Amino acid sequence: MVVKLQMGVWAGIAAGSVMVMLVLLPILGCMFSRNKKAKKAAELEESAAEKGEVTFSAPALAQTREPARPVNTILQKPAVHVSQQKIRTQPSTHSIAPSYQSQSSTLAPGSPLRNSTPSPPLPPHMQPMWTKPSLYNIATSNNHVCIISQIESIKGVENIQEISAVPGVSALMFGLGDYMIDAGLGLSSALGGVPHQMFAKAVGRFGATAHATDLSISG
Repeated sequence: MVVKLQMGVWAGIAAGSVMVMLVLLPILGCMFSRNKKAKKAAELEESAAEKGEVTFSAPALAQTREPARPVNTILQKPAVHVSQQKIRTQPSTHSIAPSYQSQSSTLAPGSPLRNSTPSPPLPPHMQPMWTKPSLYNIATSNNHVCIISQIESIKGVENIQEISAVPGVSALMFGLGDYMIDAGLGLSSALGGVPHQMFAKAVGRFGATAHATDLSISG
């Protein structure tokens, strides 16, 4: 078995050597022929130079043709043509503006335009940005504003009738803890147990005034 394996290895090496030689022979032959031709050409040049037969001539200039049209005409006419085409194809701004006006009039009817800049669509509860804020934000706030007067001192309880008579007041709020501190009373009497007589009198005055002026109370 070992003998057969060794014979196979040697046979493979021999076959590989033959293949390498077959590849190298054409390459070496080509290189040899090129060297031979180059050497022969050099010998011919040397012999011709010794005999004085070699002549050097200047390279011939390439012939150029003059353009059929002047250079200025070739360079200028396309530029003028392109600029005129751009002017013809450029849309007019007067034809675009009405589309913005119609779009803004459908989103905010009856309101003057702030500018003609288009914006992305807005949720239903938001107004377009190109409308005047005074038409929506300020007017809506003035119509729906709620003023709550918070009373949390002895002086405030004494003047509660004048405070509730101010136009625009919507409700009254009694600050219990701050009133107890301002009156010098313990907070425990407000949180539980029997309330102090001064505290009970202030709460009664607060409730009676709110009932007389038809105002909501909290606190």
